Amino acid sequence: MSQQNNYDSKMKQIEQIIESIEQGKVPLVEVEEKYKEAVSLAQSAKEDLINLKNEIEVLNIDFNSNNSND
Repeated sequence: MSQQNNYDSKMKQIEQIIESIEQGKVPLVEVEEKYKEAVSLAQSAKEDLINLKNEIEVLNIDFNSNNSND
């Protein structure tokens, strides 16, 4: 699964959790567990974005160094 699809999947899961909590579909005893799950997904999505940013920076460095030789 590509990073973008993985990120999108995590964001969709977070939205579904939030929506289900807001609509009262999650029993009160499970709200804390679902909240923790959403926080964990958000942290993982943040790490995906950091990794993607780092990859883009490396590509930019490679691109700039290749273009400076022209």
